[in-house]
Amino acid sequence: MRIQSQPTIVPVSNDPKSGQSAAQQNEAPPASTESPAAVVSLSSAGTSATSGMRDLPDPKVQARIAQIRQQLQNGSYPIDLDELASRIADDELVRGVG
Repeated sequence: MRIQSQPTIVPVSNDPKSGQSAAQQNEAPPASTESPAAVVSLSSAGTSATSGMRDLPDPKVQARIAQIRQQLQNGSYPIDLDELASRIADDELVRGVG
């Protein structure tokens, strides 16, 4: 299984020979859930290792989250509007919006 981090952008144009758009031609067929390669499961060791992770959050992460929540409530959290706009645009590209 491979997760692609960069979106694949293909031009949307109809192929006069097949009548399908370039995006339709490049679509991969959906993975069958009956194929062994499509099923992922953890071993008993993996299940037991991950079960305790939710119970013990990292104190440094929890402290940082609490600090950011406090800053948001006080209105003192610095917001970089250019960075925010860039991330919104990137998200829309990945989702295919617009």
